[in-house]
Amino acid sequence: MLDLDLFFQENPDMVICGEMVGTLNPYVSHYYPEVGKLGFRIFDLREKITNTPRTVMDKRELLEEYGLEPVRLLGIFPVKEAPEKILEIVRDLGYNDREGVVMKDPMMQLEPLKYTSSQAQASELEYALSYPFDLARAFLFSRIIREGFQAYEMDETDDELRERALRMGESIIYPMLRTIKKVKEGEIAAEDLVIEVENQEEAEEFIRHLRDLKVMATLVEIKDKKAVIRRIHQSTNDKVNNYLQGGLY
Repeated sequence: MLDLDLFFQENPDMVICGEMVGTLNPYVSHYYPEVGKLGFRIFDLREKITNTPRTVMDKRELLEEYGLEPVRLLGIFPVKEAPEKILEIVRDLGYNDREGVVMKDPMMQLEPLKYTSSQAQASELEYALSYPFDLARAFLFSRIIREGFQAYEMDETDDELRERALRMGESIIYPMLRTIKKVKEGEIAAEDLVIEVENQEEAEEFIRHLRDLKVMATLVEIKDKKAVIRRIHQSTNDKVNNYLQGGLY
């Protein structure tokens, strides 16, 4: 996807920090119109030995020189204006189904801060509560706390608060209910990931990687160089079945 030969020939002391985004990323399969199925976006350049980052503008100028794609820059603001500006940006990003922002010191001397939209937090909760006994504990508390403080920071109206509360409640109850009904009907709590492969060995290597991470997964099929990997959430299967049969929580 990227031609990095020239960059590393001329910058052998640099490390590129970035992320694969798009629907073909099996970890974060979110659709971004400007990216499509799969794209790589760079958020940092750092010195290999010292881990010293390039400043925001130096990084962007260097990436432009080599035709490499950075993450989107939403603005540079004076510190006193930043809180209000960032809240406006995050609110707009949420309405457009975007995750949020990372705030960085332009000189990269301070640690960055991440601020996510309410819609993104609801989406994460919906995913986690689909498999409540495998994922929910790691997601639930932090997202709810963020929501409470964000509602306070944004000084929302009664209608906006009600909308936020409804969004949070629906993201918790509905996915759990869908999973309970699915298990009751004899299906398993699982999700299918699609990855592009050249052959079956590549698909099996990815499954071995997941199993090394203590993730239960099986290969469903390979068709047109696309492998369907089924990730099984065993704790959710076992505990939902137990409770449906009269077990106590």
